[in-house]
Amino acid sequence: MGRLLAERGFQVLLVSTRGTFGSGGGEFRAMREERADGHAVLRWLAEQPWFNGSVVLTGASYLGYTQWVVAADAPVQVKAMVPHVTSSRLAMTFLRPGRIELETLMNWSVMTAHQERRFAGLRASLERKKIEAAMRTLPLADGDKAALGRAWPFYQDCVHHDQDDPYWKKEDFSDTVAEVKVPVSSIAGWYDIFLADQLRDYQALVAAGRPPRLTIGPWAHADPKGLAASIWETVRWAGPLARGAKPAYRAPVRLFVMGVKQWREFDQWPPAGYTQQRWHLREGSALGQVPGGFVAPDTFTYDPSDPTPSIGGAKLEPRGAGAVDNRSVEKRDDVLTFTSDVLEADLEVIGEVAAEVWLRADQKACDLFVRKCVT
Repeated sequence: MGRLLAERGFQVLLVSTRGTFGSGGGEFRAMREERADGHAVLRWLAEQPWFNGSVVLTGASYLGYTQWVVAADAPVQVKAMVPHVTSSRLAMTFLRPGRIELETLMNWSVMTAHQERRFAGLRASLERKKIEAAMRTLPLADGDKAALGRAWPFYQDCVHHDQDDPYWKKEDFSDTVAEVKVPVSSIAGWYDIFLADQLRDYQALVAAGRPPRLTIGPWAHADPKGLAASIWETVRWAGPLARGAKPAYRAPVRLFVMGVKQWREFDQWPPAGYTQQRWHLREGSALGQVPGGFVAPDTFTYDPSDPTPSIGGAKLEPRGAGAVDNRSVEKRDDVLTFTSDVLEADLEVIGEVAAEVWLRADQKACDLFVRKCVT
């Protein structure tokens, strides 16, 4: 990415996070020192004789989070930011009240623990079976030891502190998004794990009266097509802002509509002009727009020793992400499916999708996952 931007007229500065790749300053602790170190870098940059007075912040995933941590009180030299497949609270997206996104947490912990080893990406692929075995480890707090042979501080932080735990207060910058005055253009992916957070960050800026831009493409977290879109936005939109010029006009929201495989532009998110529809679970595994009473509730049995697999959709690693045929999973005894009649006309769904389900369980704690599939 640095070379591609440098070839297009940018001076590119890459900064290793504290404790990684020879940076010094102690051990790597995810998200802990990024705000202080980020402002220190910006102050250092302003003193360099080759610095021309304008900064663009750009980058994906963790490099997007490091933009948000300095954005609310960024110095005047910061003219634009392009956060890509990221979140203002980053790894707290792995957590939910009462549960953990275990596959994402385990993969990210192994990846960051091994990131400085030679052929780190290849090693992660070869260790896939070891990671899958580690995810079945009990107690859960020993999962990192099974995968890495040692405790990993970030993994331990996550298994002992929920998303809403005050422990994360200094690492969560979602409450400062509305204070950001730097122009922001977010690049998101329909199959990215951070999509919901990016939409929330975008809407926080809009609610604060800012004019952010939003792009959502047909890619997962590490897809090169998403990286290309981020570089393009940095060059064509952020570049002119850094030079004091006005970028070419584009509607605030640009979305790739999956079914028709078309890019479309809108004035807002969610887009105007789409009527909200309410669909109901019905007797006989049916789905329809008219409620249908149940004589008896539908039931299923979940076996923790044979957990329901999650295939396709949003994943941290590109392998297996995206649109995947789920019929093999739908045949399982621990999955209920409700199917509509064949639609007589095309149905375009663009906007927020939610499910409201009544559930009774014979255990004190349980999770219910809902997925909308289209054939």
